[in-house]
This record gives sequence, C-alpha cells and structure tokens, in this order.
Amino acid sequence: MNGRYLHSAPATAGELLQAIRAADGATRAVLAARTGLPRAALNQRLALLSRHGLVVADGHERSTGGRPPAHFSFNVRAGAVLGIDIGITAARVGVADLAGSILGDRAAALPVQEGPDVVLGWVVRQAEELLQELGIAESELWGVGAGVPGPVEFEQGRVVNPPMMPGWQQHPIRDWLSQRFGCPAVVDKDANIMALGEYRSSWSHLRHILFVKAGTGIGCGIIADGRVHRGANGAAGDIGHIQVNGYGDPPCTCGNTGCVEATAGGWALVRDLQAQGLRVRTAADVAKLASRGERRALHALRQAGRVLGEALSDAVNFFNPAVVALGGSLVQDQGELLAGTREVVYQRSLTLATRDLQVVTSSLGFRAGIVGAARLITERILTPHAVDKMLSSAADSASATHS
Repeated sequence: MNGRYLHSAPATAGELLQAIRAADGATRAVLAARTGLPRAALNQRLALLSRHGLVVADGHERSTGGRPPAHFSFNVRAGAVLGIDIGITAARVGVADLAGSILGDRAAALPVQEGPDVVLGWVVRQAEELLQELGIAESELWGVGAGVPGPVEFEQGRVVNPPMMPGWQQHPIRDWLSQRFGCPAVVDKDANIMALGEYRSSWSHLRHILFVKAGTGIGCGIIADGRVHRGANGAAGDIGHIQVNGYGDPPCTCGNTGCVEATAGGWALVRDLQAQGLRVRTAADVAKLASRGERRALHALRQAGRVLGEALSDAVNFFNPAVVALGGSLVQDQGELLAGTREVVYQRSLTLATRDLQVVTSSLGFRAGIVGAARLITERILTPHAVDKMLSSAADSASATHS
C-alpha cells in the first residue's frame, strides 16, 4: 500500500479510520504500514479522530522489548443508528451501535397496507421509546437505514409501483426519515437489507451469496463480490415473479399469472389452506400450523419449497453462489420449506454449481432486516469521504463559534 502514496496524497483521517476498522484495531506501526503515513501525520490524524470520539486507545500490545505499543480501536459507541424493517404484515425497529450490533429492538403486527402515515408514525414512536430506554439522545443518531417490501429506486429512496404497498407509490421515505431524525437515511428493498445483514454476520469470508425472503411475498437479495447487487434500476433479485410451469396459472399481484409468489408466497398458501378449511390469515400462521404437525400445512410448505427450488436452481446455475440462505416467516420453527427447496436445487442445478453450495436457514431469524438496515447506513456514513466531511464540518462549526 505504501506505493500508492508515491503518486497520490497521504491518507486522510477518514482513510485512517477505515484502516482501523478493517484491522479491528491496530498499533501505530501497523497503521503506518497500511496507510503509508509518516509518524507525525499519523499522530496528528489519530489525535483528530480521538478528539471527536471516533477512536480510543484501548490497551497495549505485548512488548517485544521496551515500552508496549498502544493499540487503537474504532469507538463503536461514538454514536448510534436506527435499523427499520417494514414487512407486509409486521414491522421491527432496532437501535444499533456504529458496528451494526443491535442494542435493543421492538416489533409488532402492522400491515403495510395501513399506509405511510400510520406505519412511519409507529416507527417514530418505537424509536423514541427505544432511545429513551437505552439512554441515547436523538442528537446522537448518526443515520437511519430502512427496508420495505417493494421495488425501491435506491438512489432516490422511493418505492416504485409496489404491488403490495397501496398508498406508498413514490412516497419519499428516505427524505421523510432524514428530516424527522435530522441525519442521513437510506432505503432499500427488504430482501437486500436481509442479505446484507446475513452476509456481514455469518458469511463475510465468502464473496457471493443469495438471501431469499420467504414470507407473505417472495424476494431475493444478491451479494456479489461482497456487495449488494441491485442491477441497473434496483430490480435485481425479484425471483418472486419468475414464472413456473406445472402448478396451474394462479393470478399474481403483479398482474401476471403463474409466478413463484402466486404459488409459493405466504399469501398464496393462506389462500389455498383457507380453501381447505384451515383458519389461517398470515404466512406466520401457516408456519405455526406446520410446526404443530398439521399435515396440510406441512404439505403446502414442502410444495412451496419445491416451487421456490425451481426458480433458485436457475439462479444457482446463473450466479453460482456459495450460500443460499432462507429467511422470513415461512421458514420459522420448521424445516419443510427448506427441505423442499434443497431437494429441487440439488437435483436441477449443475454439479459444479452445487459442489460446495450450502442451502441454509438464516442465522439472524427475524432480526436479519434490522441488522442489515443498520449495516447499510453505517457503511454509508463511515466511508472515508463521509468521515472527512463530518470532521471538516465540525472544524468549521468550531471556528465560527470562536470567531
């Protein structure tokens, strides 16, 4: 890395913080080697980061002779972020530190069809109460990340023609959250934030994974080369609207027929099981019945897994992920959907594509969304450019105060 600085400016304070975070803490000698900074410049930037609470000296490394070298780490409690996961039938809000670790969260059954005023109003109330319980002032919030169950135009932070979110079309979710909490906000589709949360928590040693949310609807988040892949317009991964054959042509919410979601989505299973006389209203109800051994619910979930497996086998052949992780309310507390998915994926995908493939359930469960939302915003606000801009703004404010 030293060679980089023969032809470019020395590392900024933001780049130094990035090196500290990447190394999970380091000594001056290690940081100098990683950044190419001379000792005086390194000390000046460490002092600046320490003064703003971003870096702490948290002990000493073992000495090889002489005074033990100091060890510097990122102060994950310098601020906090909100992680918001809005689903079709439920919502969850969490407060996290700057490493994305959840400090507290709340959830409730809350249909997204209630509209943005009701749903976002609930989000604000829960966030306010959580912050108060945790002893964190709103002024200490550095950012807000949110996921929603519909197509998202990521750069604008708005949903576009969401088939199951009436009243949300083009609603400025990102700008609304940013203005309400007075900090940066980002919004993405729910499967993307879940994929990011699962990847950072369990699979960051790999580069390519798929995360499938199987709940009321069906969605997929793609991690390609360690980053969320959204495609040209944010629509990548929408496997719920791939057409499958041999299961009739049930109408889908998107306007087409025969989609994966119209056959294997939670709302479709509720439709079919209600027709068989079972009292179910949500995807979670279907999973609960299956966990209690209800034969028709078990059969419906196994068949849904096979349908999902058909769509995923094509995705596995095309993308060749190392992991396919399944999450969402249809996956909880029973293994039928997972078993049906595995059965077809390993049967229909190419041998090379499945040789090392792991098809598993999410390690984060219902928290995948808020963990991913927190990670999404921390990765945005802690880029070297964002940190340098924040430090510059703080310096300008201090100068104005003393002038």
